[in-house]
Amino acid sequence: MTGEEYKKLSLKEFDRAAEKFDDDDPSVYNMCRRDYPDVLAEAVMEPFSDLLDAGCGTGAMLGMFRKDYPDRNYTGVDLSEKMIETATKNT
Repeated sequence: MTGEEYKKLSLKEFDRAAEKFDDDDPSVYNMCRRDYPDVLAEAVMEPFSDLLDAGCGTGAMLGMFRKDYPDRNYTGVDLSEKMIETATKNT
């Protein structure tokens, strides 16, 4: 599979998953969400004023940071425009 084919396949999967990414469906996405508090705890051990989440999906992790540290600057980017649309609705 070429890099471009892999990118298209990934984009198709994440576009399809965007609307239900944060629901209660027992999917791999929800399994990953259980790690968010641990990631947050580890990340804030270093001082920061700006945070970039590359592959932010629906922005759930950025929302957690923003809730606990509202005075910081946050940017999320994602390959999937549908994920970004969902993230924009959620913030």
